[in-house]
Amino acid sequence: KEKLQHLLKRIEKLPLNAKHNFKVQAIYGFLINELKTLVINKKIDLIIMGTKGATGLKSVSIGSNTGNVITKVPCNVMAVPENACYENIQEIGFPSDLNIAYDIKVLETIKDIILLKRSAIRLLYISGANETLSQNQTKVKNFILDYFKDNVCTYHNITGKNIDESVQCFTESRNLNMVIMVAKNLNFLERILFRPTVEKISYHTKVPFLVIHE
Repeated sequence: KEKLQHLLKRIEKLPLNAKHNFKVQAIYGFLINELKTLVINKKIDLIIMGTKGATGLKSVSIGSNTGNVITKVPCNVMAVPENACYENIQEIGFPSDLNIAYDIKVLETIKDIILLKRSAIRLLYISGANETLSQNQTKVKNFILDYFKDNVCTYHNITGKNIDESVQCFTESRNLNMVIMVAKNLNFLERILFRPTVEKISYHTKVPFLVIHE
């Protein structure tokens, strides 16, 4: 409780922000259960969490905390790596396997973020060697591109064996400021964020990522 009060005092010293109020609360219980209850009772729209082990060998497990929140709590989650520095959000990456059609509300949420910062969005598909899009994937791709036709939106197809490494390379090569993922396709999401053998996050860039739930 003392640390929370200290944090609140640090926040109060920041430039005045009339759009937000800050409250602190210490709760005893299991993280996931308590968060689920808070999301419902407080009508929470977004959970923001810091992640440790954002770079290199310092791969501290967040599977038990942020990873579980992302996959088990039905609320949008923004994860901010510990070494992230705030930058104006000019480019946003949107990795997708294009297998599942997205709900309009999800795309509206992404568009709201784009319009807020006048950002460009980069739709990313990672393919295997000599792989082509199926008819359904082409349909989903065209639907997304059509939805964002009034925004700066481009499609990128790169070849790679490991989805997590491909997303990371694309993020770094394009100097993306944020990555957006959709929790609807949980299998694809987990392939980006987690190594299959251990519950450790494998996403090691300094770029925040937002996971949107329907």
